[in-house]
Amino acid sequence: MRKSMIAVATVTLALALSSCGNSNGAGNATAQDQQQLVNDTTAPAAASGDIGTAVKTKTGVSVEISQPAQFTPGKFVSQNLTAGNTNNSFTIKVTNGGTTPLDLSTMVVTSSTGAAQSCVDVLDADNGFAGAPMDPVAAGASVEIKWATSCVGKVGAPLTISIAVNGENLAELKGVLA
Repeated sequence: MRKSMIAVATVTLALALSSCGNSNGAGNATAQDQQQLVNDTTAPAAASGDIGTAVKTKTGVSVEISQPAQFTPGKFVSQNLTAGNTNNSFTIKVTNGGTTPLDLSTMVVTSSTGAAQSCVDVLDADNGFAGAPMDPVAAGASVEIKWATSCVGKVGAPLTISIAVNGENLAELKGVLA
C-alpha cells in the first residue's frame, strides 16, 4: 500500500511539474525579449552625473540616487548572497516632469563596480526592498524607491548605477560603495 501511495504521489508530482513548461516556443520569445531589453539599456544614458545629485533628461524625467549605505539582509532575502560581497542600499527618487504618466513597472536597475564585476539586486521585503513600483507616476509627481544591491568589491570601490525604463536608459550615476 505504501509503495502504491509513493508511486501515485511521484506520478502526480511529475505531471504537475511537466505542466509548468511551455512547448509552443514562447519561452524562446521571452529569452529574446530579455536579451532585447539588455541590448536596449546599453545605449548611452539620457542623463548622467554623480550619486547624490539629481539628473534630468530632455523629456523632463529627473532621477536622483541617494548615497549608498551598508545594510544587513533580512532572514527572507530573495537569493543567496555571496559571502564577502558588499551589500549597499539606497533610495531612487524619480520625478516625472513629463505630461503623461510614467510606468516604472519595467524599470531595470543595473549596478557595477567594474567592467567584469557586476552587482546583483537584492529583494528583501523585510527591509523594504520590494523592487520597481507597479503604479505609474503621474505627471508632476515623484516616487521614492528603496533599492539594494550586493556587489563584488570593497568599501570605496567605484560604483555605477544605471536606471532604464521601457528599454530607454534614463540615467547613469557614479559614486563609490559604502
